Amino acid sequence: MDNNIIPSTNNIITILGVDPSDTNLGISILEYDIENKIATCLDASTLRAASKNVLASFDVLAQGFKEYIDEWQPQIMSIELPIFTGRYAAMGSTCLHMVGILRLIAYKKKLAEFGYSPKTVKLKVTGSGNAGKSDIVRKLKTIYPEQKFTTKDDHRADACAIALCYLINTYEHTLS
Repeated sequence: MDNNIIPSTNNIITILGVDPSDTNLGISILEYDIENKIATCLDASTLRAASKNVLASFDVLAQGFKEYIDEWQPQIMSIELPIFTGRYAAMGSTCLHMVGILRLIAYKKKLAEFGYSPKTVKLKVTGSGNAGKSDIVRKLKTIYPEQKFTTKDDHRADACAIALCYLINTYEHTLS
């Protein structure tokens, strides 16, 4: 990821958090006031692709992703870079293809890009690299109760956590 310049012309930056998958895409928008160290979750959504054809799913998710970027105009993309090993390696290849597509879109939209492993996101947001989905959801519910995060749609919460990971790494943002 070589376009890691933080493009901010004022004290407010907008971060796009992305939880990638080949059939669902968790996306969130955080607005961060650098001077006052306040992070506001403006949106958290899940894009879904119902097609059994992987290329059709990629197309639906990519189009929705482009539209989301156009709507929110973020400067930064913080994306989870999943790691698939062992029995999950074959399953992960389609997810990694989707990651490549998302990265290309972000590059073309001139977003600065930062990537984090799932373990890093969990560690930064919950304090434990071995945290479960419910731990992330529980933490985010305390920070952003208005978003009504649930474990039934954990993609939204994961996307928000991934955006927060960027803030914690870059600005030493602390979670309340």
